Amino acid sequence: MSFLLGSCDWLDVETKNKVEEDEMFSDPQGYRDAMWGIYASMAGEKLYGNYLSFGFVDQLAQLFINKRSEATETVLNQVVKYNYEAEDVKDEIDAIWLNAYNVIAAANKVLEKINDVEKSSDFPERDVIEAEALGIRAMLHFDLLRLFAPAYGESTKNSDGIPYSYDFSKENKTMYSVEQVYNNILSDLTAAQRIYANQKAFETKSNYFKKQFLHINQQAVWAIKARVFHSISESDSAFYYASRVVNMENNSYVLASAENIAELNNGYIAAPECIFGLYSNQMKERASTIFYQRGVGAQTSFVRQDYKTIFDVNSFTASNTDYRYTAYFEKRTTGIHLIKFGNYTETIDDSRIEGMNLIRIPEMYYIMAEAAYSKNSVEALGYLNTVLESRGLAAIAPEDVNEGSFKEMLFNERQKELWGEGQIFYEYKRLNKNLYNDDGEEFVAGDKIFVLPLPADEIEYGNR
Repeated sequence: MSFLLGSCDWLDVETKNKVEEDEMFSDPQGYRDAMWGIYASMAGEKLYGNYLSFGFVDQLAQLFINKRSEATETVLNQVVKYNYEAEDVKDEIDAIWLNAYNVIAAANKVLEKINDVEKSSDFPERDVIEAEALGIRAMLHFDLLRLFAPAYGESTKNSDGIPYSYDFSKENKTMYSVEQVYNNILSDLTAAQRIYANQKAFETKSNYFKKQFLHINQQAVWAIKARVFHSISESDSAFYYASRVVNMENNSYVLASAENIAELNNGYIAAPECIFGLYSNQMKERASTIFYQRGVGAQTSFVRQDYKTIFDVNSFTASNTDYRYTAYFEKRTTGIHLIKFGNYTETIDDSRIEGMNLIRIPEMYYIMAEAAYSKNSVEALGYLNTVLESRGLAAIAPEDVNEGSFKEMLFNERQKELWGEGQIFYEYKRLNKNLYNDDGEEFVAGDKIFVLPLPADEIEYGNR
C-alpha cells in the first residue's frame, strides 16, 4: 500500500503493470489498508496536518504573526499580506491543490474497485468503505471549493468553481460551476448517507470501525452536510443535519466541562467532542516546530497580540472566565504562543490517540444557533449558551442581544473555539468580512483575498 502514503508518487501506479493494483485490492484487507493510507495522506503536512488546519488557512485568517526583523523573508508574512504571487506562497497553494486531488484520486480508485465486490461475511465493511470514500471525495472537494472559488451567491453560483474528479487519473478534469460543485458534493454525501442508513449495527461486527471518530462515519457525513448547507446559507438544512449529530440516540459526543478544556486537544483527538479526526503521531512535534520555539525563527508562528481583546479578558470574573484563554495560549518573553496542541517534549499519553480534530461538536451548536435565530431567538441563544457555559462563561440573557450582536458573538465564538483548526478564514469569506492584521491594517473583503489562484498547469491544461 506504499503508493497511497507517498506525497504523489503512488499515482504512477496508473502507468505500471496492473498486477500491483490487482494484488492491492484482491482481498478485504487491501481495501482496509487503502482507506488507512488515504486517511494518512489527509493527515500529511500539506493537507490537514498543517496547511489546512493551523498553518496556511489560519494564517490567511490573520490568526498568526511573525515579527522577525527580516519580515519579508518569512512565508508567513507573505501569506498574511495575501501575496499569492510570492514564489513560496504559490508553492504552498499548489501543494494543497495537488495533494488534495491525489487523495481524491485514491478515493476514486477505491470506489472503482469496490464496485465489483460483494459484501460477505469476511468483508462486512464493504459498504461502509464505499460510504467513506464518497465522504472523503466530498469533503476534499468542499474545502478546495472554499479556497479556490468565489463564495456561493446568486451572482457567483454560475462562476467557475473547481474540477470535480470522478476517476483515478492524472488528467485535468472538467471545470464545474460553483453551484454544480456544491450539487456534486451534496450528491456524494447523500449517497454515503444512504449507505450508512442500512448499516446501523455495523460497528459491532468489525474491528475496522473500532474508533469511529477516525472515519468519515454516519455522524461525520451529517456534520459535513451541516457545514455545506451553512456555507450556502441553507439554514433549515444546516440546522437539520447539525441537530441530527447533537441529538442522535446514545450520543457519544459531549461537550467537555470547563475544567477539562486544557486537556481537550493537547495534540490528541478531543474525545468526547470529536466527530471526525485524523490519527497522526507527528502532530505534537509538527506543532512544536511552529509554535513552541524559544526564539523568533522564520518558521515560528506567534498568536496575534490582540488576542486578549478577542477573548474580552477585561470582562472576566470569578464566575465568568473563558478557560480556553489559558488553555490555548501562553505569553512568553518572545511572544504569545499557541499551546492548544501540546508540547511534543511532554510524555505521550498512551490512553489517548494522537492526531488532529477536523470536526468537533461545538461547531454543530454554532450552526444550530445561527440557523435558528430568525425563527426563535431564545432557542438560538440557548444553543450558544450551552457552549459558553461549558467553557466557563456565563450564559447570555435574551434582552442583552439583538440579531446583529448575536451574529457577531457567534463569529467571535467560532474564532475563540476553533483557533488552529482551519475554519475561521472560511467564515470571513462566507460573511464577506474585512480582515485586519496585527498592526491594524485593513484588508477589504473580496475575491482578491478570498479566491486563491489555480496552479499554472491547471489554467494551461484544464478543461473550462
